[in-house]
Amino acid sequence: EHWTSLWGEETVRKDHPRIVLRGKLDTFGAQTMLLQREAAQAGEVQLARALSEIAALCGLLMRAEVLDEPLGAWKLFGLTPAQLRERSHHTQAYYGVGFLQMDAEMEPFLLKLNLLGAQSREMEVAAVAALDEGHTTLLEAYNRLSSAIYILMCQRAGEKKGDIMAKK
Repeated sequence: EHWTSLWGEETVRKDHPRIVLRGKLDTFGAQTMLLQREAAQAGEVQLARALSEIAALCGLLMRAEVLDEPLGAWKLFGLTPAQLRERSHHTQAYYGVGFLQMDAEMEPFLLKLNLLGAQSREMEVAAVAALDEGHTTLLEAYNRLSSAIYILMCQRAGEKKGDIMAKK
């Protein structure tokens, strides 16, 4: 009961780093889809669309990891990984807000995005523990998920300068 399939006939303990990563990705993807549904039901079309893109990337990450194949080129919100990094590191310039100081009085979607961001960081740590340096594209994607969520948070909190969702 404490063994599971890693690839094909290869079995490992359920606490193997790759299995831990898969579990974190499952949880993150499920939380993303729940928030996507909630946003859609609340009429938050742009947020729901952005979360749909994040959920789709989760599927690509799972496929690449399980099949042990390259992730390939990807984008979120029409932005490359480098562009996501740039925007998440210069939120004042792009969204009119500096570092977000979270507070329980903030609007619920912002708080839920913050939770999703925390889960993405946990998933990134699991990815670093599970994947070797030959998986640079996968590791970069796990890192950029938190950047993408932070961008969504800054858009919600700020003046929405350069709103990447409005351009879709």
